[in-house]
Order: sequence, then C-alpha cells, then structure tokens
Amino acid sequence: LALGELSAEVESTLDSVRKEREALARELARIDGVSTTPSQANFIWFRTRRPAEDVFQGLMERQILVRSFHGRGGRLKHQLRVTIGTAEENSAFLQALREVV
Repeated sequence: LALGELSAEVESTLDSVRKEREALARELARIDGVSTTPSQANFIWFRTRRPAEDVFQGLMERQILVRSFHGRGGRLKHQLRVTIGTAEENSAFLQALREVV
C-alpha cells in the first residue's frame, strides 16, 4: 500500500524531511559550540560544549523535546538527537537551543 497507492504522499514526506534536515543542519552549524554528525535519517545527532543533561533540561523548560543519552556517559555526555520536524517546529527548536547553549 505504501509503495503503491500512497507512494506520492510518502515521497512528498521524504522530500520534506530531506529539505528540513539540510536546513536544520546548516543552522545548527552556525551556532557557536554546536557541531553535527552527517545524517541521512529523520534525525540529527548534535554535540554541544555544555553537558547534554543541561541542554536537555533547558530545552525541556522551553517545551522542546529532544533525545539525550548523557546517562550513558563517555562520548555521549555532550551528544543529543533531534528529530526532523516541520519548518515551524525546527525554528522553535533552534530558537530555544540558541537560548540554552
């Protein structure tokens, strides 16, 4: 069904995710203290100078939910993962992240 009847809708969604992922990665790269890992998925891994736990908490206070793996320690202490959203959702995330980092 997804490859047949819904293929146009699926392709449209994939195009949107690709476009938003590229735009989000570009904007993340412009934030001092933030770096990204190249992605072909519907999410982006990003690293911050501040501990991931602090960034995660600051985003939560601004009603932005990302994934943090800081509890696992090691290299993940500064890594977070954001799922690609709509342009509006990504904009809200970026604004909040700029405030937090």
